[in-house]
Order: sequence, then structure tokens, then C-alpha cells
Amino acid sequence: MKTLLVDADSGIIYPRIKDGSNLQEAVLANAGILPRSIQEANYFFLDYRFDDIVIDCIARKYGMTYQNYLELEEDDEHILLGSSNCKQALKNQDDVYFQKIRARLTKEKIVLKSIIGIYVPQVYDFEDGKQEFWVFTKERFYFKPANQPVSSYAYSKIFFSEDGVGILPGVEKNKVRTYLLQVPLPGVLLDFVGEFILLRCTKLHDALLQHPVARLSVEHRMMYLDFTTSVAAGDGRLTAEKLIYLENMARTMHLNDSALINSLKKADKSDGKDNVMRKTFAVLQKNLLEQALHWILYQDILYLTVEQDGEMSKSLLLKELKKDTFAGSEFVSAYCDYLLAQQEAHKALLRAFVYMDKQQADMEIAYKWYDYLHELVCRNLEIGVKSNG
Repeated sequence: MKTLLVDADSGIIYPRIKDGSNLQEAVLANAGILPRSIQEANYFFLDYRFDDIVIDCIARKYGMTYQNYLELEEDDEHILLGSSNCKQALKNQDDVYFQKIRARLTKEKIVLKSIIGIYVPQVYDFEDGKQEFWVFTKERFYFKPANQPVSSYAYSKIFFSEDGVGILPGVEKNKVRTYLLQVPLPGVLLDFVGEFILLRCTKLHDALLQHPVARLSVEHRMMYLDFTTSVAAGDGRLTAEKLIYLENMARTMHLNDSALINSLKKADKSDGKDNVMRKTFAVLQKNLLEQALHWILYQDILYLTVEQDGEMSKSLLLKELKKDTFAGSEFVSAYCDYLLAQQEAHKALLRAFVYMDKQQADMEIAYKWYDYLHELVCRNLEIGVKSNG
């Protein structure tokens, strides 16, 4: 078709339309390939990751609750993780130590409802100025060494390691990593902060491919999201990685951030009760999913169940899954081996990329290469299944 360039500055090319052309009525295409209705074209806001229920669900697996804090001795390290636990501690008027911290935080004009973690290396019975504490909010990291003023940094400018907290190269004219606090960091605190920073760093990329269940009705998609969220978060084992997986699933299903928040609230309230999970699993199997999607459900369950240490939650649900009427024990065992190997391979890949020259590397090109490699892996999988079938 001949074209006419009418906007050279913007580079927009319009088709040439002959004068006197007759308008033609468009012929409707097959409804199965039309875009979804405008009501389902929802925005997905990144801020959902900092909702209290998200932070609480991720913090639950660490067990650093206010109830556990009350049982600690004075010489113990005091750690509180999760929005709700921190709020509960700071509201307790009978807790002398935390009221000291609260008074200092208020003086520094720190928004208390934004606090997601508190670390007190040692509790002192002295004046306020001696009390040392670290505070993690949704926006910044605050720390107060003993007998020193409160300092704060944006998470994008600092790093956390087993040896302490430091400033990244390029911040405050630093050419190398420089420690602000060179003290051993408790492993549980380091892991939690690592997950929170992952949530802060992960961007919302374009979802090029849809989850296979995206073809279902909106009610059935919601049921699927509720179920898989309960699998991931119901036992208090939600990780940042699994949350991002659920997030991308919701996005490709055209479900918004509020839908995922509601799913997390349901999972937190029900605590992933096995009888409820098994009932929903049976409903999904029998009434909602076509046979081809059953295996997608099985793989989603396993992906959201297998832990990095090899442990598995949802034992009763997995027992159902191992039955020959569902996935079968051989498939479950082999797929779990694959997931654990994949996790180890991912760790090795991250270690390799740490040593990559960031000045010369082009991550966009690297992503394209991995997309290309993944397509080859899928082709080899298809060949392998056919040749062994």
C-alpha cells in the first residue's frame, strides 16, 4: 500500500487515501479473538507491594512477632518484623523500652504507620540517648547508634550484608563500598530486608505472554488466583519471589492489584486450612478447568509449594496431587527435582552476573538471549516428550 509521510519530525506514516473513496463497514471477526471488554483493562499499581497485608504475609515466616518479643530476655536481640507487629509494639503504653523508641521516632518526624521492621541490638535501662535501634520503614532506613543522633538513608543508596550496613559506590562521592555500621547482622533480619529490597527493585515489565488460565471467565480467574495465593501464603511461607509470580499471573489474567490484595487477605484469614484447600482444588479440577489446564494447575501448586531448602508445605494437598487420578507420584517427584535444580541454577547464574562488567554489559540484550534460549529449551522439551511418548 502506498503511503504518505505527513509528519517527518515525529516519524509518523499515514496511509494514502484516495479522494472519493467509499467507506466500508467493518466485518466483525470471531469473538474469540476480540480484545477483552474495557471493564477488564485494569491498571496494576506497583504500590500494592507496600500494603500492610503484603509486608505481614512475607514477614510471617520469620516468626518475629510482638508476642515472641515479649518473651525475650533483656540481653537478647530484639527484632520485630511486619507492619502489624511494629504497630502493636509502638502502641503498647506499658512497654517502657519501645515507648522510648516511639518518642524518639516522633521527635524525628518519622511516620510510625510506615514502619515495617525494628531491630534493637541490646535493651538499655538508661536515658533515651543511649538506646540504640534500627528502624526500617517503607521509604527509608533509620539507625541510631548509642549516644549518637538518628541518621537515615534511602534504600537505593545502601547495602546490607552479614557484616553490616554500608553505602554503595557513587553515593556521597564514594568510589567503593563503605560501611556505615560494621556489625554482624542477624540472618533473619538480613533475609527479610533482602526480600523487601527485591520488592522495591522489581519493575512492572510488559506481560508479553499470558498465563494459560487467562482464557477463563473473570469469576473463574478470580477463584484460580485465590486458590494459588492460598497455596503460596496460607501457611505463612510467602516469599517475595512467589509474590512477584502471583503478581504477574494476576496481570496477565487482567486482574488488578486490588484483586491480589483481596486474595492475600483471604489467605491470611483462612491460614490455608487443608480442608478448604482440598475442596477448592476439587472444584477447580471438576468444574472450572478443561483437562489441558489441569497440568498447569499441578505445576502452579508445586512451584508455589516447594521451598528453597527442599521442604514442602501443604502436605495434604500434595498427597492429593500424588494420586494417580491427578498428577501422580512420579510426576510430582520428578517435577520437584526440576524445581530444586532450577533454584540452584538460578543462584549460580546470579553469582556469575555479580562479576559481570556492568559498564560493558547490556541487560536488554542479555534478556533477549535468555528468551531465545528459553524457546530452544521448550522446543527440546517438546521433542523429548514426543520421542518418549
